[in-house]
Amino acid sequence: MDEVRSALVNTADTSKPGLSVFEQGGGLIDLVAANDSMVSFYPANASFGIFKGNKPANGSIDITVSSDTCSVTGVSGSVYADASIDGSTLTVSFDGGRTAATDFYGGYVDVNCGTGGDYTIPWGAVVNR
Repeated sequence: MDEVRSALVNTADTSKPGLSVFEQGGGLIDLVAANDSMVSFYPANASFGIFKGNKPANGSIDITVSSDTCSVTGVSGSVYADASIDGSTLTVSFDGGRTAATDFYGGYVDVNCGTGGDYTIPWGAVVNR
């Protein structure tokens, strides 16, 4: 079940102009791309939840990748987000500290797995000061 979810979420078309990850989610499902998916991600997204109060908005989420040949090619949505891959672990970080204002933050991590294809991992965080 996790592999099916990953295939549907991580191969979706996220190019709808003007919509955030909170408005379009993982994107428009592409059944052909999902069927051709060769790599899976668990969990299929990086949801940081809500950072409440006057505490630093920092966190990281490790995502297991079914391949160790992948690399991060881009991170969109906020200067507070970053991602890296070490072996078969994708780490997505949100480092808003005390600087991040009350807002919805979200975007996508683009991953290339060579002949395994290209994938997009949605991420999101809410800061409520």
